[in-house]
Amino acid sequence: MKTTEMFRMVAGAVIIYGVVAACGARIDALMKPVIRANATVSGSRLKATYSAGADGSRWYAMGPFWDSARDEYCTPAAFMPDGLKRCVPATGGVSVGHYFKDPLCTILVSGISASLGSGCSSTAFPKYVPQYSDVCTSYIVKLYAISAPYTGPVYYLNDTTCEPSTTTGTNYYELSEVNPTDFVEFTAMTHE
Repeated sequence: MKTTEMFRMVAGAVIIYGVVAACGARIDALMKPVIRANATVSGSRLKATYSAGADGSRWYAMGPFWDSARDEYCTPAAFMPDGLKRCVPATGGVSVGHYFKDPLCTILVSGISASLGSGCSSTAFPKYVPQYSDVCTSYIVKLYAISAPYTGPVYYLNDTTCEPSTTTGTNYYELSEVNPTDFVEFTAMTHE
């Protein structure tokens, strides 16, 4: 090996060593785990939920919050007509809009499958049912709490005609509207 080649190898090694030494702190910082900037954070009322590992680890998945004032889980959902997002409880995929307890179809009742929440069904019986703006959007117009079972006559709104319901296998429940301001409001923010 020639002296010039040896000199180049040593000089190259020194330069590489110098760069690594100078950048070592930066490389070390890049290798350390950090909390994500978009990690879920608890507030004064809504508490972040996470899965706890036996080794002390925590996994903050995009899951529900725990509403400590209402003593229930909730997730952000859009309300109309104000367009605000609020943390609302799960509704179990049930909604209202077609069943009524009066022949003019003005007083809603909730029609829920008699098998929901029983046997091996994975869906728990809901405490709330939403009324959506239409079938193509997920904007909640109103949210109702399910109360007492309703056993009186049931009417079905078929487009514009209110007629007695012939649906079977469905249980009906009285509803009481829940004020949207009972739920924590969310504001869209941009992370800096």
